[in-house]
Amino acid sequence: MIDNISFKNYKIFKNEQDLEIKPITVIFGKNNTGKSAVLKLPIFIESSLVCKTKEVFELECQDVELGAEMRDIIYGKANRAMEFSLSNSTGSYKLDVKFFVDSTSRAQQSKIEKWHLDYQNSSTDITLNDDFYMVDGHASNISFMGIRPIGDGIPNSINQLFESIDFNIDYIGSIRDSPPRDIRTSSVMSTKSGRKGENTYQKLINNALCSDKYLINDVSNWYFSNFDKWSINIDKTREPIYHIEIQNNDIKTNILPVGGINLVHT
Repeated sequence: MIDNISFKNYKIFKNEQDLEIKPITVIFGKNNTGKSAVLKLPIFIESSLVCKTKEVFELECQDVELGAEMRDIIYGKANRAMEFSLSNSTGSYKLDVKFFVDSTSRAQQSKIEKWHLDYQNSSTDITLNDDFYMVDGHASNISFMGIRPIGDGIPNSINQLFESIDFNIDYIGSIRDSPPRDIRTSSVMSTKSGRKGENTYQKLINNALCSDKYLINDVSNWYFSNFDKWSINIDKTREPIYHIEIQNNDIKTNILPVGGINLVHT
């Protein structure tokens, strides 16, 4: 698990910042102060962890665009290195990564400059040498896939650490899709909510049709506690077409025209 991310030279943030990840993390700030950049930071980290190429990260992850080009991730789009650190609350590991984007080439390839890991009472350092090869303390060449070192010489403990890091982010942006008035079930269901929350309505209906209605019950109970005893109801009278309604006693109305409350649902 990742509980803390520190970063420097990321987007509009020149100086080092710390982000503590909680089950619910609320970010406040004025317009144009970097809130969207901070919200996309966990997506950037996930991209670097699941990347299947020699790049440090992919520009798109979960249909979320991190930038139009690689250097958009760097402060000022300049020829400087971005740095970030990952750690957990127990202090069992700490990973420091420093990388740059080679803006002199048309491909703008991202390259790791320094990689340091503290884990299981030992430290591992991998750096970029003068010949642009990544080497460890034994001068052996190291390859990377994202920020994960690969190759026969990588200790099993490091491989096991990366396998154990569970950082599966479900990103919903600041602009939400309004719920459709009529919803049909689909046999193809994404595990993610979608960057505009577009999949949440389908998830809610699918769960309402299951025997274990944990999701619809949890959402409805939350509405009941926070919105003057209103709750959520799924109208199934026109199957296979369904409607999401809010209700209070005998009063029911489709969630679509209920102002901002439909955005709270996502």
